[in-house]
Amino acid sequence: MGLITRGLAVSIILLFSWSSQATTTVTLSNDEWPPYVDTGGQQGLAIEIVRAALQQQQRSLTVHVKPWARAYREVTTCNSDLLLVWYEASRLHEIRYSEPFLTNRLRFIKRLDDDFEYQDIASLAGKHIGVIRGYNYRNEFINNPSYHLRANHSLAANLQMLSLKRIDLVVEDELVAATTIFQQRMEGQFIFTGPPLNERKLYVATGMCNLEGTALIDSFNAGLAAIKANGEYQQLVDKYRAILQSRETPVDIHTLLPVMRTPKYHAPLLQRTAQLPHENHDASPYIR
Repeated sequence: MGLITRGLAVSIILLFSWSSQATTTVTLSNDEWPPYVDTGGQQGLAIEIVRAALQQQQRSLTVHVKPWARAYREVTTCNSDLLLVWYEASRLHEIRYSEPFLTNRLRFIKRLDDDFEYQDIASLAGKHIGVIRGYNYRNEFINNPSYHLRANHSLAANLQMLSLKRIDLVVEDELVAATTIFQQRMEGQFIFTGPPLNERKLYVATGMCNLEGTALIDSFNAGLAAIKANGEYQQLVDKYRAILQSRETPVDIHTLLPVMRTPKYHAPLLQRTAQLPHENHDASPYIR
């Protein structure tokens, strides 16, 4: 009986040991956003960083691709665990933010043969600028009558209008722009001009209604610190830098990602965001 009791005790210990190390599945809902979220949510710079950080904490990641507005609702109603988001103080009552893990920079894009150089908001006077309907731009850009904003449904459509000289500039996240230009086979037609319109940190967030939300965000933050310490974060950044560098797109590779960016720009951040007229947030994937 003593041997049986000891054997049973060992089995129980092993069972609890295995259970404590078992992987927990975490769901992330987000729109497809190359190169941050790509290939149906299975790849992308942001996805790979989030997945690597969670794996450090014995958590696996399952990604569901859907319009961003719907993804946000699912997180705030606890039908999904995480999404990618920019910081807005007005959301603090319904979502909990992680530590930031990437920097998004909005840049102006012009035709290669255009000698205009963006310097500041005042330099845009009289310009016709392509924007994306539903995108979360900042007030200092939206609320200015000295230039004309032309809202379209996609970056690809804006680039086409820019190529045809129907607009003067397009503004977009520089990694997204570089990726889209390559995907549309429009290399050699455009170039970035001037400093960023603004920079925003990218976070993961979970709903305040999520009973495991604090632990989940703490796990992500700890995992993020771990992959930065062991070099995995840098390897992922270098991987996507190499991919972008291999394409003939208007990119300064050394300024694209937050690890080796020079020079550094400090754009003003406003607490309140403005919306473009006639936005349909339910259908748009771009609010973030």
